Amino acid sequence: MAEARYLFSVAVGPVQEFIASARKLRDLWYGSYLLSELSKAVARYLNENGCELIFPAVVNGKDFEPDSPMSVANKILALTPEDVSPEDMVAGAKSAFMEHWKKLCEKAQRRLPQGTIKDDLFDKQVADFGEFFAAWAVYDENDYSDSRNRVEQKLTGRKSLREFSAPGWDGHGLPKSSLDGIRESVIKNTAPLRKRYALKRGEHLDALGIVKRLGPLTNSQRPFFDNMARVAVQPLLEGLTHDSKARGLLKGFPDLAELYPPGEAQSSAMSAPDFWPPYMPEELLIPAVFEKECKEFKDDGKAGAWDNAWAIIRKILRRAGEPCTYGCLIVGDGDRMGAVLDSLTTICHHKAVSAALDQFARSVHEMVEGFGGRVIYSGGDDVLAYAPLHRALGCAAAVNQAFHEALNEVFNEIGVEQPTFSAGMAIVHYKMPLHLALELARTAEKHAKQKGGRDSLAVVQSKRSGSDLIVCGKWQKQGELPQLYERLQKISRLYRQGKLSSRLGYQLRRVAKESGAELILHDNGDTIRPGNVTAAEAIRIIGRKRTEEDGKLDDQTIRFLLSGRKDLRSLADELIIAHQISKAEEQASAGWLKTGDGA
Repeated sequence: MAEARYLFSVAVGPVQEFIASARKLRDLWYGSYLLSELSKAVARYLNENGCELIFPAVVNGKDFEPDSPMSVANKILALTPEDVSPEDMVAGAKSAFMEHWKKLCEKAQRRLPQGTIKDDLFDKQVADFGEFFAAWAVYDENDYSDSRNRVEQKLTGRKSLREFSAPGWDGHGLPKSSLDGIRESVIKNTAPLRKRYALKRGEHLDALGIVKRLGPLTNSQRPFFDNMARVAVQPLLEGLTHDSKARGLLKGFPDLAELYPPGEAQSSAMSAPDFWPPYMPEELLIPAVFEKECKEFKDDGKAGAWDNAWAIIRKILRRAGEPCTYGCLIVGDGDRMGAVLDSLTTICHHKAVSAALDQFARSVHEMVEGFGGRVIYSGGDDVLAYAPLHRALGCAAAVNQAFHEALNEVFNEIGVEQPTFSAGMAIVHYKMPLHLALELARTAEKHAKQKGGRDSLAVVQSKRSGSDLIVCGKWQKQGELPQLYERLQKISRLYRQGKLSSRLGYQLRRVAKESGAELILHDNGDTIRPGNVTAAEAIRIIGRKRTEEDGKLDDQTIRFLLSGRKDLRSLADELIIAHQISKAEEQASAGWLKTGDGA
C-alpha cells in the first residue's frame, strides 16, 4: 500500500453533450443539473472515503447529497488519505459516477409507457455514455503550488488521450437523434410520447435525449420557465398588475378543460401572477403562440372556447399593445481564475476560496429570481441564467456585485488580488434556437473579456431582421463615462420620458458611416464643443431633439450622452439597444395607462 498522500484531480463530462443540444430552457437547465449531480456523486464518494476535498470545499457533508442546493463544477480536486492507493480511489470514484448516472436514467425510463422505447438499445447507450478522467501526483506539503501544477498537467495530458471504440449496438438503418445526430434513436412508438412529453412530430431521441426530456419531470426543483416565450411575455404580465380593467377581462377566460382535451394540459404557470387563469401558459398572450396552440387543439370540439379566449386576449392587447417577444440569456464568470488559483500557496487558502465561490454560486439563485429570472447553472465562478428583458440589466449588475461581495473578504485575508467578473447578455427572440441564443451569450461574454479588457459587461442584440449589435463597457466608471449598465438604464429612462427620438440611434449610425466614427470633443466644464466633423454633426442632431417641457434637449442630457465618448458608433448602438429595453420597461410599468383608460 502507498504511504504517501496524493493530490487527486477528476474531470467528468461530456460538458457539451449535456448542455449544447438543448431545445428548451428546461432542457438546458437539466443538462447543467445533470452534470452537477454526477460531479456531486464523485465528490460524495471521495469525501466519504477519507479524502480532503479542496474544490469543492466541504462546509456540510449533507451538501453532497442528491438534489442538495449545492452545485458542483465538472472539476474536482482532493487530497487522498495516507495508505490509500490512488488507483483504488479512481476505480471507486468512477463507479460512483456511473451508478448515479444509471440511477438518473432509470428514473426517467420508468416514466415511459411500456413499449415506447427499445429498452435494450437504451441500456446500451446509457452504459456507453460518460467521460471520467483522473490524475494524481505525490503531495509535497512544503510546496502545494508545485503539487497542484503537476497534477493539473497530468490531467490535461490524460484528457488529450482519447479512447475510441465501436458502439456496442448495431445502428444500421436506425434514425439518428434529432438533437445532435450522434446516436441512434431509441424510440419505437412516438404516439404516446408526442403530446404528453412534448415530442415533436418526426422527432427522434437517443437515450440522453430521453433522459434530458423526461428527467425534469422527476425533479420538483425544476425552473418554472419552460420556454423563452414565457420569459419574453413577463413585461406585459407585470404591466397588467397595474391595470384593473385588463385584469377584469381575464375573469371571463375559459377554463383549462374547455381548451385542452383530457391529458393535454400544459405545465403549470408557476411564475404567473395571482390574477392569471390557473395553469394557463402565459405565452398565450403572444398572438403567434396562441395561433399555434389554437391550430393544435381547436378541432377537438373546442372551437368556441378558443374563439372566446382570443376575443379576451385581443381586447387586452388593444389596451396594452403587442407583448414583448424578446428575452435575455446571461453568461458570466471570473476573470483569470486559473492564474488566481495557481497563485494560492496552501490548501487552506484554496479551500477558503472554494468555500467563497460556493457561497457565491448559492446566492445568485434567489437573487436572479428576484429579477424575474432563473439560474440555469451556477458552480464555482460560472453563472448561466435567463431573465426578462426589462430586468436583465439589473440582474447582470447584481450578479457582478454578488461575486465581489462573496470573494472580497477571503482575498483580503490571503493577500491576493481579487479577480474581477465579466458577463455577456444576449437579447434574443423567443423563436431563436436555444443553442444559437447560448452561442450569442457566450460570444458577448468573450467580447467582454477580450474587447472590454475584462471586468466588463457586453450586451448583444439579435433582432429577427438586420445584423446583430454588440456594445461593451466596464463595470466601473471610466473618467466621465458611466458604467455600461447605468448608461443603458439612463438612456432607457430618457426614452420613456419622451426626451429622445426612437430614430436617434439610427441617425447617428448614418453619421458614423458617412463621416467616420471617431468623436473628438472639447469639454471646458460648461459646454461641449466639437473637434471634428463627426462630433459637430452628432451635436447638431442630438441638440435638435425636442421635449414637450422646454422645447429643446437640456444641456445636462446632451452632456450625459456625449461626455467621455470617443466612438460615435458605440453611442448609436447603445441608443438602439436601450430603446428596445425601454419598450419592455414601459410595458412593465403599464405605460399604456398614461394615454389610455385609467386602471
